[in-house]
Amino acid sequence: MFTDQDREEIRAIIRDELEVIREENRIASDRFIQAERERLAELNRERAEQGLPPIPPMGL
Repeated sequence: MFTDQDREEIRAIIRDELEVIREENRIASDRFIQAERERLAELNRERAEQGLPPIPPMGL
């Protein structure tokens, strides 16, 4: 059986791990969004060369 102190220590470890995961996810999300913005910018440069209208950013 776990004591109350054991449970609190386990909760603290889980909270710390979740915070690390959240931060890693935020960084990965930021990188993905930046890569998509760059990809869209390149696509729109190509479209401009062809005389086509740009594709809007759709919330990025």
